[in-house]
Amino acid sequence: IAVAITEAFGEPLLLDGGDANIAVSIGIAFSQPGDDTEQLLRNADIAMYNAKSAGKGRFVVFQQRMQEQLRERLRLEEDIHRALAREEFFIEFQPVVDLNNRELLGVEALVRWNHPEQGLVMPGAFIATAEESGQIIELGRWVLTEACRRVRAWRNAIVAGDGLRVAVNISGRHLQHGELVA
Repeated sequence: IAVAITEAFGEPLLLDGGDANIAVSIGIAFSQPGDDTEQLLRNADIAMYNAKSAGKGRFVVFQQRMQEQLRERLRLEEDIHRALAREEFFIEFQPVVDLNNRELLGVEALVRWNHPEQGLVMPGAFIATAEESGQIIELGRWVLTEACRRVRAWRNAIVAGDGLRVAVNISGRHLQHGELVA
């Protein structure tokens, strides 16, 4: 049934005189002994979000591991929220050097997380969740501000520091909010 529905939505629909392409994401859950309607719908919803994250026009059958993955993601979102409030993030600076004359051109600001329980957490473990949850806006703003503040101080402290540049990775979400320049 899910295959037939997915394929049916693969054809463009006529909408206001033009073709509209629509994709469907389907979450499937089978009832287990003891499940009530609410649990069944919750499991189907979790499966649907897994289908959406895998790409358009898909269906996914709920697996118990999806529930734990969701719990882990929610824990990570809350940990990121607390880390922002507790100032657990820090920046490591990687030098950018002109190899021809061995001159320091600038630095790249790289965010890291000093997690109180897990220790050093690298960006690959939290950036995607920060992006998806919208927390990347606050985190990115902090990284950009802190990187600029630090480089400004270095410009005044080192010989020929006026030309020192800083590179900061930004999220596409920053471009959508229009506050990046400010």
